[in-house]
Amino acid sequence: MNKKELEERIKGLEHVIRVYKEESIEVSADIYDRLEQYQGELLKAQGEEESGKISKANGNK
Repeated sequence: MNKKELEERIKGLEHVIRVYKEESIEVSADIYDRLEQYQGELLKAQGEEESGKISKANGNK
Protein backbone atom coordinates (compact mmCIF):
# COMPACT_ATOMS: atom_id res chain seq x y z
CA MET A 1 0.00 0.00 0.00
CA ASN A 2 1.40 3.39 -0.88
CA LYS A 3 1.62 6.43 1.38
CA LYS A 4 -1.51 8.11 -0.03
CA GLU A 5 -3.62 4.96 0.42
CA LEU A 6 -2.43 4.60 4.00
CA GLU A 7 -3.28 8.24 4.76
CA GLU A 8 -6.78 7.78 3.30
CA ARG A 9 -7.41 4.60 5.29
CA ILE A 10 -6.18 6.25 8.50
CA LYS A 11 -8.51 9.21 7.93
CA GLY A 12 -11.39 6.79 7.29
CA LEU A 13 -10.78 4.83 10.47
CA GLU A 14 -10.40 8.02 12.50
CA HIS A 15 -13.74 9.20 11.10
CA VAL A 16 -15.42 5.90 12.02
CA ILE A 17 -14.03 6.11 15.57
CA ARG A 18 -15.20 9.72 15.93
CA VAL A 19 -18.74 8.92 14.71
CA TYR A 20 -19.00 5.83 16.90
CA LYS A 21 -17.97 7.83 19.96
CA GLU A 22 -20.47 10.59 19.12
CA GLU A 23 -23.21 7.97 18.85
CA SER A 24 -22.05 6.17 22.02
CA ILE A 25 -21.29 3.01 20.06
CA GLU A 26 -18.52 0.79 21.39
CA VAL A 27 -15.49 0.83 19.10
CA SER A 28 -14.06 -2.60 18.39
CA ALA A 29 -10.47 -3.28 19.41
CA ASP A 30 -9.98 -4.52 15.84
CA ILE A 31 -10.55 -0.99 14.53
CA TYR A 32 -7.95 0.43 16.90
CA ASP A 33 -5.54 -2.39 15.99
CA ARG A 34 -5.96 -1.70 12.29
CA LEU A 35 -5.48 2.03 12.84
CA GLU A 36 -2.23 1.37 14.72
CA GLN A 37 -1.09 -0.98 11.97
CA TYR A 38 -1.70 1.59 9.25
CA GLN A 39 -0.05 4.36 11.27
CA GLY A 40 3.02 2.14 11.75
CA GLU A 41 3.17 1.36 8.04
CA LEU A 42 2.85 5.06 7.22
CA LEU A 43 5.69 5.98 9.60
CA LYS A 44 7.85 3.28 8.04
CA ALA A 45 7.05 4.53 4.53
CA GLN A 46 7.83 8.11 5.53
CA GLY A 47 11.11 7.00 7.13
CA GLU A 48 12.13 5.13 3.99
CA GLU A 49 11.20 8.15 1.88
CA GLU A 50 13.31 10.48 4.06
CA SER A 51 16.18 7.99 4.05
CA GLY A 52 16.09 7.94 0.26
CA LYS A 53 16.18 11.74 0.10
CA ILE A 54 19.15 11.85 2.48
CA SER A 55 20.99 9.21 0.47
CA LYS A 56 20.42 11.15 -2.75
CA ALA A 57 21.55 14.40 -1.11
CA ASN A 58 24.72 12.73 0.20
CA GLY A 59 25.38 11.26 -3.22
CA ASN A 60 25.21 14.68 -4.84
CA LYS A 61 28.03 16.13 -2.73
